[in-house]
Amino acid sequence: MRINLNKQRRNEGRIYKNKMRQNPARTLGTMCKCPMKCYIKIPLAMRITIFNAFWGLEDFNQQNAYLFSNIQCINVKRRYGCTRADESYRQKSFIFKLKISGEDIRVCKKSFLSIHGLQNNRGRINKIQIKIKVCRVPTTDKRGKHTNRPNKISGARLASIHDHIAAIPKYQSHYSRTSNPDKAYLNCDINIASLYNTHYLKYCEEINCEPVSVDKYRRVFCQEYNIGFKLPKSDTCKTCDTRDKKMGNETDEEQNRQLSIEKELHLRYAESMKTKMKTLSLLAKENSDVHVITIDLQQTLPTPKLTCGPAFYLRKLWTFNVGIHDCGQDVGYMFLWDESQAARGSDEIGSCILKYLKLRNLEGKRLIIFSDDCCGQIKNWNITSLWTYLASSGNFDEIEHNFLISGHTNLPSDRSFGKIEKYLRAREPNIYSPDHWREVIEKCSKNKKFIVTKMEINDFFSLSNLKININTNKKVCEDGTLLKFAEVVCFHFAKDFPLQMKIKYSENAIYTEVNLKQKERSVQDVNLIPKYSAPRKINSKKVKDVLTLLPYIPVTHHNFYNNLIAEPEEPTEEKNELIG
Repeated sequence: MRINLNKQRRNEGRIYKNKMRQNPARTLGTMCKCPMKCYIKIPLAMRITIFNAFWGLEDFNQQNAYLFSNIQCINVKRRYGCTRADESYRQKSFIFKLKISGEDIRVCKKSFLSIHGLQNNRGRINKIQIKIKVCRVPTTDKRGKHTNRPNKISGARLASIHDHIAAIPKYQSHYSRTSNPDKAYLNCDINIASLYNTHYLKYCEEINCEPVSVDKYRRVFCQEYNIGFKLPKSDTCKTCDTRDKKMGNETDEEQNRQLSIEKELHLRYAESMKTKMKTLSLLAKENSDVHVITIDLQQTLPTPKLTCGPAFYLRKLWTFNVGIHDCGQDVGYMFLWDESQAARGSDEIGSCILKYLKLRNLEGKRLIIFSDDCCGQIKNWNITSLWTYLASSGNFDEIEHNFLISGHTNLPSDRSFGKIEKYLRAREPNIYSPDHWREVIEKCSKNKKFIVTKMEINDFFSLSNLKININTNKKVCEDGTLLKFAEVVCFHFAKDFPLQMKIKYSENAIYTEVNLKQKERSVQDVNLIPKYSAPRKINSKKVKDVLTLLPYIPVTHHNFYNNLIAEPEEPTEEKNELIG
């Protein structure tokens, strides 16, 4: 049932609005100066208590019953003038009383109104007095209860709305199950107007019921149901998508039930990892020795990004952006470069991590990382060797890398990327160069600005050299079980034993140890080696396409494109076709 908030506020004595104006909150009125000396009999503290208790009832009928019980109707004791009793307008008198400590204390009408905050609402008291003359029992409020409603929608027509909405297929999002468990979603390809025009009108025709108006249908849908329309999905979970397809094609009920159980367990695990990330983020805010970060690579940014027609058909340069979010301070760090400087593999991701740690000059007892489980970029031996390198350097006592399921990550970095994309749609349709990307990202967040770092060529290192002391062909754990690297959900490294890696295959499992030390080889000192010594060469056809777009790019950005180095084109060999 929908609550009328204005009516509720009015019954509580608070400020409320009606169709005409905004009405102020109820307050104590001024006391009288009558011979009864009400202001002496009822001190200020008692007046405040009575006022708060009266409006604390929060119900119009209960308040009226209280007022009814404190007003007494008596015969007129004396008349002035020569007016006869049967001709006088005043046939009864009224006494106003207040109960204090079990005793009735009489006050005048003005004081009675002022104490209850009704000094500007004398009509309410006058109506109660009229009712007291007629009967000695208070009646309920009948406002809005009349049956003279010629345009009232019948119960059958209202039922047609509810029956139709109940029959619409809905589903629950695993992202909002914790915060809003009663929220349901409909497919993204429908809306309220299409539901009404395409489905509801046809449904009413089938059941032979007169349909309600589209406005009534919309109000019932929005006010009485917690249903939303899901946006088109992107970057979804491959496991969920595959399982949903199987469930849709499977006819065996037992098999469908098993798939449904597997899906629920999968979603619960995804939810538990997000809960762990939130819990550790709160810990990082309270404890400076714990540092929690999330790492993610944004979708590649086309450069230049133009709205003109020719740009849609030409190849463009790629700009890359790695987001590292400090969960303790809730600050986003962005690391940008373009493909003329470096690629976007694990070496580049690891170099951004090193740049971040150098920028922050971090030291602490624990470094905890959350990321997706993309094997090509972050879940591989290159990044593993980086953690061993950082653990042996002694900056952190422990390093823990947690992997969230792709499609269920919902990382803070994802929200940062969403802000960038939203700002681009609203204010920056054209981006002319990588430096222009950096300027846009710096100003797209109003409350907490992103700290954007432009990566230079000498900032990128090759992590392959860090694998000298690591046995990357390790197949077996210390307990004799098979090492399934791709299925690991958590890596753990310690300063005291950097080459002793601990792994988990599920959040609730205990750690399994893996000795990464090379057999019959002493541990060597390793140094970081720069990966690039010069700018990278770009595909010649791509460079040609980008240079074609220079007329649509401001001159201040031309220098970047004119300095691109193209790969030499391979000579085409002419082949003679022999016809014979």
